[in-house]
Amino acid sequence: MLREQDSLYKGINQSLLDAIYDCLYYKTVDDDNLQVKISCNCVMKAVNTVRDGGIHISLYHTEQAQYFTHATRFLILATGYRYSVPGLLQAIKDRIQWNKKGEYLVKRNYSVDVTGNEIFVLNGELHTHGFTTPDLGMGPYRNATILNEILGYAHFSLEKNIAFQDFSVV
Repeated sequence: MLREQDSLYKGINQSLLDAIYDCLYYKTVDDDNLQVKISCNCVMKAVNTVRDGGIHISLYHTEQAQYFTHATRFLILATGYRYSVPGLLQAIKDRIQWNKKGEYLVKRNYSVDVTGNEIFVLNGELHTHGFTTPDLGMGPYRNATILNEILGYAHFSLEKNIAFQDFSVV
């Protein structure tokens, strides 16, 4: 059944990029210290844990041919449309929970780390979250779930029940 759901695999477009930029721009009106950075033309090369529990990401800028690092407290992995564990996660593999097949053990909140609130994955949970995983139309829900977890409170309201039908016996 999963192989037949190819219409759920959608790409990003210019209007979505414009909407993201506009949203971030309007947020700076109320918060001139908005801690958001979008880095283009970069390839993530390595991820390392530091003493304080933070995460250092090693990146390579493809146009400037330069390596640089970025420190963060949270890491969200958008792994693409084919399931594979990036080799660069070797350095933090002990912080990630795995199932017996070597796949991420993804929790309901999309976290994969041992504490359940530090490392999140998108498009790497087909085996746990089902056929809506690649559906970018579900992206806002997944993103809001992750951001609520990172913030520690429900900044984004999420509906608990959105269907009238029940697929169980009870």
